[in-house]
Amino acid sequence: MSIRLKDIALELKLDLSTVSRALRDDARVHPDTKTKVREAAARLGYRPNMLARRLAEGKTKTVWLLLPHLNAPIEREPAQYAADMLYEYDYDLMIVQHRGKPEVYERLMGRLVAGLADGALIIPGPEGDPPYEEVLVHAGFPLVFMDRHPRTLESIDVVTTDNKNGAYELTRKLIRRGVTHVFAGFYEGNPVADARREGCIQAMRDNNIAYTLLSPDMPVPDTSGSIGIISSSQPLLMDTAKALPRASVLHGALFDQWYGGIAPFQSMDVCVQDFKTMAEEAVRVLLNRIGGTVQAGEIRKVPPLTFKEVI
Repeated sequence: MSIRLKDIALELKLDLSTVSRALRDDARVHPDTKTKVREAAARLGYRPNMLARRLAEGKTKTVWLLLPHLNAPIEREPAQYAADMLYEYDYDLMIVQHRGKPEVYERLMGRLVAGLADGALIIPGPEGDPPYEEVLVHAGFPLVFMDRHPRTLESIDVVTTDNKNGAYELTRKLIRRGVTHVFAGFYEGNPVADARREGCIQAMRDNNIAYTLLSPDMPVPDTSGSIGIISSSQPLLMDTAKALPRASVLHGALFDQWYGGIAPFQSMDVCVQDFKTMAEEAVRVLLNRIGGTVQAGEIRKVPPLTFKEVI
């Protein structure tokens, strides 16, 4: 038989409200009384009903991390860092995958509106019309977008990499390797891809380098000479390289991580995002929102962690 607060109150001949306050470390209860209540609770084997307590407080002490999947560093690493930081504040992190499916993403948005979590960190899925997140934003639900965000929503909290400067520096590395033409593949149509494309174009214009913006609807023009290819996608780099048989030298540049050997590229530079800082900043902002901080949303940009060459 489970021990209830009422049993402790009867044991100590105290009011039920006094026992409850003592176990919650309420300042209105004398320290000696708190000690007696805690000792009795331990002796009788009392276990608090956390669900009932959290319902009474109107808090779940749970944060959701919504993401497409756990296949890439942008999903896995922030999840680990966010869980570690939330644990320090007595919050649990629930990882929920929407798999990029609009119907799943919309359903999960509805469950957040219903109060299944105190807040959410979101790596978005497909953009709806209007965006699925709009109802959460208008309801004042605490949420922070990581990496990318719905472009149609205003005054929202976003933590992302400084993608424009990251792409600018990555493109400069290609240029310093002596490329005469750069193929840039940032056509995903989200704010991250747009910023990377902008930074890449700026670097090529600043250095008078010829370039081609890749598109899924356009064949890769056959080009000779020393060629650089930059993208967020390793498969796109490889496919583009195969479409350039007359290139005398190929140099590649990518975000996050390269898997396997770099052939047919002579070099491969990688911009590594600082997922730890991104996750910790996102959690900090979210906890402030959960705590009732009222301020305009902001896009916070985290510098890349490092640039490295894959050998």
